[in-house]
Amino acid sequence: SDSGLVPLAPDGSSDPTAAEMADVVERYYEVLDENNQGVIGMGENDTGATFAGIGEPTFRLDEICDAARIIHERRHGVPLRLVTTMLPADVGGADDVAQRIADARISDVTINLCAE
Repeated sequence: SDSGLVPLAPDGSSDPTAAEMADVVERYYEVLDENNQGVIGMGENDTGATFAGIGEPTFRLDEICDAARIIHERRHGVPLRLVTTMLPADVGGADDVAQRIADARISDVTINLCAE
């Protein structure tokens, strides 16, 4: 079925704001609800949302954490994940980055180790 979602910037001209990222997640859940496919029970069928994309998402860690907070204000139990290739030092030390991710209630982090 068509989710109704569209790219935030089809031409790739800008990165989404925290509010735009949260709005996309909210729209996804609205479409599920409209099609009677919403979260049931204790949320065991909720696949949640993943922050990933072209480039390194942790370079925009502030926006991702802000988006996570907005999402959790709207939909308390949504599982959130982050897919990254590193925890970059220029956004804080690894401990600081990990704490910021935890504080934003992003429950899972996948670090892709790209080997040559």
